[in-house]
Amino acid sequence: MPAYKEEYDEAVEDGVNFMFLTNPEEFHQDGTIIARVMTLGEPDEKVADVQWQRMTRSR
Repeated sequence: MPAYKEEYDEAVEDGVNFMFLTNPEEFHQDGTIIARVMTLGEPDEKVADVQWQRMTRSR
C-alpha cells in the first residue's frame, strides 16, 4: 500500500510493525498467521526473480 514518508513515520511512531515483502496466506483463530516472506533475486534483463520462504508468526 503506498504512503507518503510522513505517514510512514507517524505509523512507526505509533508502534506499527511493517513487514515488507511479506504476503499473508492464512489467519487462524488463535492469532497465528502463516505468511510467505519474499526475497528479491538477482535482477536480469527482464524482471527480478522472487524467491519464497514460508513463515509462521503469532501475536
